[in-house]
Amino acid sequence: MHNILGLLSIFDSGSYSSGAPGGTPTGSVPILIILAVIGASYINGMAGRTRYLDSAVSVAAMLVGGFAANAMFAHVRLPFDNEALVAAIVGLGGMTVSGLMLLFTYKRSEF
Repeated sequence: MHNILGLLSIFDSGSYSSGAPGGTPTGSVPILIILAVIGASYINGMAGRTRYLDSAVSVAAMLVGGFAANAMFAHVRLPFDNEALVAAIVGLGGMTVSGLMLLFTYKRSEF
């Protein structure tokens, strides 16, 4: 049981008082979802992917990238007062990395 609680500490919200994953403020989750959908549509357009499964995988990968970046940089303070803006900026960095990984994966796949 202690190991499971240790794994769940990854999602500790730190100084934020929200239940959003990775220490992301609750108000910025809709912003991250919108940015993930926009980024996934751009990635799918560049890769020539039109299937629904590819879209779902792309959106999920972008969200994971955004939440992972917010979890890694939860204690880094940027000179902005708005927490949602900081979470969106940090999330865009994570989505950029996951988008590049998606492009590489889609390029290597043959179907």
